[in-house]
Amino acid sequence: MRPWDYHPELTGERLVTVAQLLQRGRGDAVDRFDPAVGDNNWTRGVCAYSYACHQIRLVAGTPGFEWLSVISDGIRFQFGIGGVPLRFFRGD
Repeated sequence: MRPWDYHPELTGERLVTVAQLLQRGRGDAVDRFDPAVGDNNWTRGVCAYSYACHQIRLVAGTPGFEWLSVISDGIRFQFGIGGVPLRFFRGD
């Protein structure tokens, strides 16, 4: 089953766009990573998560991104594509 089979708002184009936003945020975290000031794998992961959320926040609801929204802007960041709520998940 493909995402758009689950819900028509989850188009391939939208999912690729969100993936690019997440990739940009994670890339920013890697670029800023500096062990000389105390960064470690934990801080890199926390920054990657935070920067990825920030990328979504920046464009959500703006022209061309009306389909993207922020539902919950806390530690458990939740965003939406169309009417579909989404969260980050790590694990099996």
